[in-house]
Amino acid sequence: MKQDLNLLHNMIYTKNFSHVFQPLIDLQTWEVNGFEALFRSKLVDSPEQLFSLAMKNNMLYELDTHSIYHALLTASKRKSIHRLFINIYPSTMMHPFFEPFLNKLYLNGLIMNTKVIVEISEAEEIKDLLGMKSVIELMRELGIGIAIDDYGKGETTLQTIIDIEPDIVKLDKTFSSRLALSLDKQSEVRKLANICQNEKMKLVLEGMENHSELVIAKMLGIDLGQGYLIGRPKEM
Repeated sequence: MKQDLNLLHNMIYTKNFSHVFQPLIDLQTWEVNGFEALFRSKLVDSPEQLFSLAMKNNMLYELDTHSIYHALLTASKRKSIHRLFINIYPSTMMHPFFEPFLNKLYLNGLIMNTKVIVEISEAEEIKDLLGMKSVIELMRELGIGIAIDDYGKGETTLQTIIDIEPDIVKLDKTFSSRLALSLDKQSEVRKLANICQNEKMKLVLEGMENHSELVIAKMLGIDLGQGYLIGRPKEM
């Protein structure tokens, strides 16, 4: 326990982490739509395990907001990053200190300098939908876009997506795997693509690694792609 806390304090308060950036591509024009900031640290092998550790030790808000601030600060210094996708946990958005944190980002120019899309993580359940919608409204007033991350991996349902009305829905990478061979997956993706089109949302397929996935994704009406076929995460 003490060792875990020491690791988290070292990670957070000495800024012993960085971010790499992975492109998202418009599948029709093949133009770069934006970049997702991905957390990295030499102190851990898996960012997911680190955030899980922070959750267990009641330090998720601190780690999440420090990561967000650092990613935005890094992106603001890169002219090539005009649109930034960044992960956030539902509990971070509902934290009592989150609104002052947003104001800090705004006053420091980190939101104005870069178009920001927050990806709401599926690693946590959205327990207070009405409260979440209130926070989302505040974020939209600041010009921040909303995405649902890793749809199909966690608890988020189609009804939740319709209630939240995100700008973007990102399909979990499990949808990419063997997509060309699975009629069931294709049917589910096509259904979601139609809903997104009707609701004026963009649909992203993550984990794209081969050209057959690209061909099927375009055929099914997916708007944006992300994965090793598109571009690997890298420092910028």
